[in-house]
Amino acid sequence: MLYLVSGASRSGKTMIAKRMLEEHGIPWLSLDWMVMGFTNGMPRNGIHDKLFPDEIAVKILPFVEAMCESMLWARRFASVERRSICQRLETLD
Repeated sequence: MLYLVSGASRSGKTMIAKRMLEEHGIPWLSLDWMVMGFTNGMPRNGIHDKLFPDEIAVKILPFVEAMCESMLWARRFASVERRSICQRLETLD
């Protein structure tokens, strides 16, 4: 099962994800880390931290969707945390 933790800046998304790890052993992934990986490791790709959050969400959607589908297929539990998570991701099951 995947838990998508989304919300406004400084609303406690990371705190929730960390608590899920501590209390239930559910690992978490901050999509901010992934965005910085694209920014610093693959700059030609056009995904960078200077974009608006909704623009980033749209640009990373294919990658994140494939990653989430793989995690669901492998029956891995995880929480994914980001300010803007595209609505389409919220409907994956």
